[in-house]
Amino acid sequence: RVETTTALVLSAGALAGVNASYFTTAGKSRTAPGDPVGLGLYRGVLMSDPAAAKHEIDLVVDAKTTKVLIGRLTWKGKLTNRRTGTTLKLKHLNHPPVVPAKCRKLNDPTTCRKSGEVVRFRPEFGRTPRGKGVEVILDKSGCVFRRTKTRGRTLLPGQTSVQATGKQARS
Repeated sequence: RVETTTALVLSAGALAGVNASYFTTAGKSRTAPGDPVGLGLYRGVLMSDPAAAKHEIDLVVDAKTTKVLIGRLTWKGKLTNRRTGTTLKLKHLNHPPVVPAKCRKLNDPTTCRKSGEVVRFRPEFGRTPRGKGVEVILDKSGCVFRRTKTRGRTLLPGQTSVQATGKQARS
């Protein structure tokens, strides 16, 4: 959900906080309200991938060493099927995938021929975004627990999710 920087500072017991990036708001947006836009690194865990915009600069402070890193950071992710060797490139982390316009009215998302996105959701995300596409829930070991032709599930502790839209939903 959306919270003010002051509220976050107080809840963490911090001395200071920096309101450094954008987040999405409620409405007809394709994203969830409060979804960070840009780098989100919390207690050493990547929760939101860096923004691709050239005007965005990332700031990382190591609380243990007090070292500061400022610059344009990048992130890459991929999924590999251990049985088939098929690899899919991840577009985002904890960020709702875009459904191609020509695929939004299809009854079966695996019949889409336009390029979509593949996104991974960590257990901290809680409830994954609903919509057209395919969702695969993985257990703590990274094995497939459930596969559905609709997106939007509640993740149990230790579970992660991968959502795919467009022609990537076929893989």
